[in-house]
Amino acid sequence: EDRAVTTINKIEKSLDNLSGYQRQNRTDIKYLPMENGDQRVADILNYVSKYELDSCYFGREETKVFDDAMIVGRGLFHDYVDHNEDFRGKIIIEKFRWNECNFGAHDKEDLSDCDEIFKHKWYTESKIKEMYPDKADRFTPESRSISTGLGVGEDWDKRINTTELVDKLAK
Repeated sequence: EDRAVTTINKIEKSLDNLSGYQRQNRTDIKYLPMENGDQRVADILNYVSKYELDSCYFGREETKVFDDAMIVGRGLFHDYVDHNEDFRGKIIIEKFRWNECNFGAHDKEDLSDCDEIFKHKWYTESKIKEMYPDKADRFTPESRSISTGLGVGEDWDKRINTTELVDKLAK
């Protein structure tokens, strides 16, 4: 028969409850002194870390990462220093899409035995030339490829799918 299928999502309410619990029970990073003379340093670190995390909306990004981890089993942060607005740099912490990152071979869940992390991103031709100016001459618009040690995917809306080795982790 041509009847609509009824779908009852029993999981969504539980996921919403977990996400709400995470939001309501966030904790701040707290530095504790190791010795009596370290209290002033701990207080300064507490103030600075609170200021920096608030300025990059860490709570909001942490919830997004938590939701990803809860739903697909992988939540990732992307943290870096942005020098575009201030030459001294601004700390940026944001959610990194779970499906735009691959890990090298590893056996441990905490990735302590992982040697490589690969990041996949779609960039415009101009952005790639801005990011890798020393390699811009290797870029050929006809093939939409760039030979920088980056892997390259297909052309999509004048964008290029790049793969780069983000980190070589120390054992």
